[in-house]
Amino acid sequence: MKNIIHAKENLEFLENNLNEITAYIGKKEEYYIKRFENEKNKFNFAALFLGPLWLGYRKMYLESLILGLGVASLGALLIIWEYTFDITMNEGIIRAINMGLQGALGMAGNYLYFMSIKRKIGKKEKKYGVSKKGILYGFLLGAIMPLLSSIVIGFLVEYLWF
Repeated sequence: MKNIIHAKENLEFLENNLNEITAYIGKKEEYYIKRFENEKNKFNFAALFLGPLWLGYRKMYLESLILGLGVASLGALLIIWEYTFDITMNEGIIRAINMGLQGALGMAGNYLYFMSIKRKIGKKEKKYGVSKKGILYGFLLGAIMPLLSSIVIGFLVEYLWF
C-alpha cells in the first residue's frame, strides 16, 4: 500500500523541517524518519498493540481523545441498539469491531504521528520528545473513558429508558 505521507506538501514539509521533526520525535527518531520517507506504508505494531498508550506516549493527546470518544460512542450505540431492539450483541461482533479499530490504528499510526508532528511544528510548540505521563493520559482517555461512559449509558438506558 502506498504511503499517504508521500503527498507533495508532506514531502516538502519533511525535507524542510527534518531537524525539527527529528528533535520532536525524540526516541526512535531514525525508525520514524525511515517510516515517513518510505514509499510504502509500514504497519505500526506499537499502535496496534498499545493503541491509546502509544498515542499518549507520543504526545498525541487530541488523537487519543478522539479515539476514546469514538470507542465510547460506538459502545453507547451498541448498548442502545441492544435495548432498542431487544437483541443481545454477540461477543464475536464486539471483538471483531475492536480488532478492526486496532488494525486501523496500526495501519494509520505512522500517518497520524506524522500529521500530529506537522500540526505541532506549525503551531511552533516546543515540547519535544515523548511523555511517560502521556501513557497515563492515553490510558485514561482511550481505555477508562469508554469503559466509564458505557457503564453510565448502560445504567441510564436500563433504569431511565424502559
